Amino acid sequence: MARKVSGGVTGEPSIGAIQVAPTAVVTAAADQNITLSPTGTASVVITSNTILNAQSDLRFADADSSNWVAFQGASTIASNVTWTLPAVDGTSGQFLSTNASGTLSWASGSLSLSNQTASATVHYPVITTATSGTVTSANVSSTKLAFTPSTGSLSATLFNETSSIALKENFRPIEDALDKILQLTGLIYDRKDGSQINEVGLIAEDVNKIIPNVVGKNTNGVPVTIAYQRITAYLIEAVKMLKQQVDEIKKDR
Repeated sequence: MARKVSGGVTGEPSIGAIQVAPTAVVTAAADQNITLSPTGTASVVITSNTILNAQSDLRFADADSSNWVAFQGASTIASNVTWTLPAVDGTSGQFLSTNASGTLSWASGSLSLSNQTASATVHYPVITTATSGTVTSANVSSTKLAFTPSTGSLSATLFNETSSIALKENFRPIEDALDKILQLTGLIYDRKDGSQINEVGLIAEDVNKIIPNVVGKNTNGVPVTIAYQRITAYLIEAVKMLKQQVDEIKKDR
């Protein structure tokens, strides 16, 4: 059972009902607590710095004092550190962040973003299995997927697009595939930002006039991207039309 100190003299100076000498040490018998228990709504007030020696705990007990949680100093501390807590509470989901000078403040769990287009260093896109909510960890696949901002080059071991019939409906044949392919103009060009010289490809605005369903547009409706892999369907149908024409020519000979 804890020993309650409610009065008595252990030294000369008097502080309230407890008298302790300037260098006195208050101790109790082995395994016995020293309890300071003011009556009513009074508190135990400490007006000077308090030190817990030898990596001792600062414990917070539950309602019936059967269990507790605690803070503890590091086993080795190179220099003194003081953390100053924020003056007000934060909002839901925020956490304490330091300014590296000991001042703590509430911060939100977010990342700052910048538009990176100049770096020639290979970057690895972050991947996760989460589809909603929050993530606690992220992964990269450095040997499978990489991106270089300065060139806009995305490299992957293999690109696969979902194509099961179970995911599709409203099937319609591609009409005039050969005619559409013949209207496309392949070009060699240089990128204005200097990232690519003698690049080969198509122009999104031109393709949009012929095969709009392989062109992506920005928020203003301006064609900006081409899904080159989807042009394959038109090429397949165009080759089949050419094969049919060749077969008819052979038949007439």
